[in-house]
Amino acid sequence: MTTLQNTATPMPGVSNYQIIRRLLQFMKPFNGAMTLSLAARVIKFCGQAAVLGIAAASVGIYVQNSEPGVVNWSVIWTQVGWIAVAGVIVSITSYIEMYLGHYVAFHILMAFCATGSTTRWCRWHRRRPRNSSPARPSVAS
Repeated sequence: MTTLQNTATPMPGVSNYQIIRRLLQFMKPFNGAMTLSLAARVIKFCGQAAVLGIAAASVGIYVQNSEPGVVNWSVIWTQVGWIAVAGVIVSITSYIEMYLGHYVAFHILMAFCATGSTTRWCRWHRRRPRNSSPARPSVAS
C-alpha cells in the first residue's frame, strides 16, 4: 500500500459529520468574511455573464447602426468601454473573493493548530521563528 492510499482512508472512529461540524465551529468567527466572499463571487459571476452579454449585444448594435462600406468606430469603442467596465468589476470582485477565502482558510488552519493538532503544516508553523524577517545580505559601504 502506498502512502497516498494510506492517507486516503478516513480517520478511524470519526464520521464525516463530526469533521464538518468541527470545521464549522472553527469558522464561526469568520462568517462575516465568508459572507463578503460569497457576495463577491456572485457579483463576479454576474459580471462574467455581463461581459458575454455585452459582447453578444454589441454585434447586434453594430449591425443595426452600420452603413455599407463605413466603419462606425463610435459604436465599437462605446461597446469596448462597457466590456472594459464589466471586466474591471470582474477582476476586482475576483480579487476580493480570493483574498477573503484565503484569509479565512489560513486563520482557520491557525486556530486548528492552536488546539494541538500534529499535522505537518502545524508542526512547521510552530517551528518557524516569530517576528523575524528573512535574512538579507549586508551591503558593503
